[in-house]
Amino acid sequence: CPRHPPKDRGAIMSTEQDCLTTDLFYAALTRYIDENKPDPIARRQLEAWKLEWKNEDTASSFDNDDEDDIIPSTNPAEQQQHIIRGTLQIEGEYVIVKLKMECTWNSNSSTSSSPNDGILTYSCRVASAKFRETTTGNTSNDNKDAKTDRKIRSKMIARLKQDSYISKLLDLGSSGTRTDKFDPRLAKAKIHVHEADHILEERADVSETAAEAIRRSVWSSAESSLDVVEVMLAFPSLPGTSHKSDITTITTTPLANRAKLRLLEDAMLDECEKEGEGELIEDLKISSSSSNPATAAGDIDESAVTGDLKKDRKGGKGGRGKVGRKKAKFQS
Repeated sequence: CPRHPPKDRGAIMSTEQDCLTTDLFYAALTRYIDENKPDPIARRQLEAWKLEWKNEDTASSFDNDDEDDIIPSTNPAEQQQHIIRGTLQIEGEYVIVKLKMECTWNSNSSTSSSPNDGILTYSCRVASAKFRETTTGNTSNDNKDAKTDRKIRSKMIARLKQDSYISKLLDLGSSGTRTDKFDPRLAKAKIHVHEADHILEERADVSETAAEAIRRSVWSSAESSLDVVEVMLAFPSLPGTSHKSDITTITTTPLANRAKLRLLEDAMLDECEKEGEGELIEDLKISSSSSNPATAAGDIDESAVTGDLKKDRKGGKGGRGKVGRKKAKFQS
């Protein structure tokens, strides 16, 4: 992918775009299915997804409205900036959804003693949605089963058009911009770690409305919108180090691990609040409390955390302590 000059405020920085391929997204989806073992119906829906990833030029940002939220670097000199930016198309049985994903992170390992230092921003939002078209062909030669399937499909699409969540996606058209009724942004996170200055700043926000709209569009058999969030964060557009051996063509960062866990925490808390499980929120534990930014940023057992999340959703407690931090929501 091409290199572009930085748009920051006088920093000495080389910008490198990490290009992804569609195969990486299929591999991530397969890994998610193997690790989470969804029920047979949900599994069949996931396996039927048709994915297509297209890398986008880094000359313009997907989220220009976020410029004021950029966390300034404590040492912008000699940084290496990585960018993953593109559009993922998910084609379900009835609906096609396009998601714009962007992840940018700076590493200043040449000037820092810790590999965990850096700044990461991530965003994922719905760009557009439309009903999947089918090839009609010569309907006069269709057999009885084909005519029945076409009739069922027509009725199903008519029902989906009446769904309040799906209609919000369809109203986005091709612009994918926020409307008065719907914010298409599914997830947004920013992580800033600098050990020498004892800086650990985290911001994470997940839209339950956007997640539910995606669930109803392409994965209706999923148990909840939290499942949708987990799948989207499993894709390589958020390049965590947990599965580095599977991703050899792009650079990974432990900052992405932190962003993923905080986004999952936010989604889990929203799910608990929606179900009115106040006691479950008090017992939820995402990571052990630590004042060491290095531990917070990189040394996290992600498999243990996601295991706790699944136990919580089933009502298990297992002696976990209280959450050691409050949710950090972005201001609209």
